[in-house]
Amino acid sequence: MSEILVSTDECPVCKSPANLAELCPDAISREAGLRYLDPLARRHGIALTEITKSINAYRCSYCQAYFLNPWFSEDARNEIFLAGHPIHNMGWSNFLKRFTNNETPKLPLSTADLLGVIESKVGKISSYAELGCPFMGLLLRSVDSISLERWLKINKSFGSMPRFSARQLPQTISDFMALATMSSNIVKLVTRLRFWRRRALAQKPSVSDIKCFEQTYYIPVPSSKGWGMNCAGFGESCTAMSHTTLGAKVITISNLVESSDRSIDLIGIFFMLDHQDSPLDLLKTCLSKAKAVLVLTHEKPFSPQHQVGLGHDFFLRLPEVIPDVRIDCVASRKSDHLFLLSNITES
Repeated sequence: MSEILVSTDECPVCKSPANLAELCPDAISREAGLRYLDPLARRHGIALTEITKSINAYRCSYCQAYFLNPWFSEDARNEIFLAGHPIHNMGWSNFLKRFTNNETPKLPLSTADLLGVIESKVGKISSYAELGCPFMGLLLRSVDSISLERWLKINKSFGSMPRFSARQLPQTISDFMALATMSSNIVKLVTRLRFWRRRALAQKPSVSDIKCFEQTYYIPVPSSKGWGMNCAGFGESCTAMSHTTLGAKVITISNLVESSDRSIDLIGIFFMLDHQDSPLDLLKTCLSKAKAVLVLTHEKPFSPQHQVGLGHDFFLRLPEVIPDVRIDCVASRKSDHLFLLSNITES
């Protein structure tokens, strides 16, 4: 077990001493998210319950973030996010629904109402960037049409999916169970691809009810606690799909850091902040480069593939952690909250 789980002596978010944190048994769900951990458990010959019962949940005394301790080692995280389950299920499921049934990600508010609330607080929103995953928030909602060129490009790329998948099988994997699990995932992807393709070719490109932004961006962020730059499905990475199908301009986090302040009107982070290596630093960067930051975040209990849980308590405390930030709770549901972060000096 020591190869899989390691302890930390500080809060992963604000670096406060971990020994000052409060034990919170109700903050972890030991039943959710197990599909991500199953390949890891199989490879090491350990029952999933043995792994999850060894993990405890705490709440930081300073920033109020929840965190799991012990949590997965760097090697274990590689097995979870890069080898065992290298696909962000929720994101690709949203992608499928958008282009088969014209369904958009389920947010607490409609696009028009959400933009109305945001613009009432920070002014006109012309440019928008989504960070971490392009299929979780407003990018999928903001596509006003899919051009014929993009439509043909995506179908051509889908046609090469089976060959692409075969080439991606790691040649160094000798563990039969890990190989079988990966093969099963590929079969499922190909099956879903064929269904998608039949539906897609029979339909006209979908059109949303509102053109939201004049310019859109996607910002992939490398991370050891999530899929980062590795996430791919249907023969293309999500980064490529954000450009070829959603028309977003892809910029790196370095591009964002080097850009002028307030160069983007709005940055959206939907269920991805808790997968970042340094969520607090990332928020500070985004706040310095955008007029506002929109964050959709989980509420406890958190599934064990997340080291941190950034729920309602964390965002209420955030003005004490990041000076001059204004926090508005735009909407709340039982399992998640939608927060708008902006700079007090500009709002």
